[in-house]
Amino acid sequence: MKFLTTDEFEALQSETGVTFQELKTAVEQSEKLVDIYTRRYYAQKNFESENPFVKDCVKDAVREQVRFLIRNNVNYLEEINDVPQSLTIGRTTISNASKYSNAVKGATKSIASIGFIDTLSATGLLYRGVE
Repeated sequence: MKFLTTDEFEALQSETGVTFQELKTAVEQSEKLVDIYTRRYYAQKNFESENPFVKDCVKDAVREQVRFLIRNNVNYLEEINDVPQSLTIGRTTISNASKYSNAVKGATKSIASIGFIDTLSATGLLYRGVE
């Protein structure tokens, strides 16, 4: 785990009530998403020497994303949009319009939760030119 300490991991496990392996997978996927959204900022910078405010925001973003993945019963980011929007068997059509907008054909759900993006936005890490 790149961003969460062992104590933070255990606290998150108690909060979510999932197994160690399920939480480990969710944390790894959330950390991968931090790398994607920050364009691998922490591949070049030491996270431990980061400003405490930014560290806390990144940790909060990881926790938000973990909760989002667990709430949606997703182990890997690719699974978020695996559910088809509609299924037709003969003359019967079942539509999954509750997850997607009716107005947009082929709309997909974001892989990042709103809390994840909001929390990272406060740090300036989403803007690559900022040091």
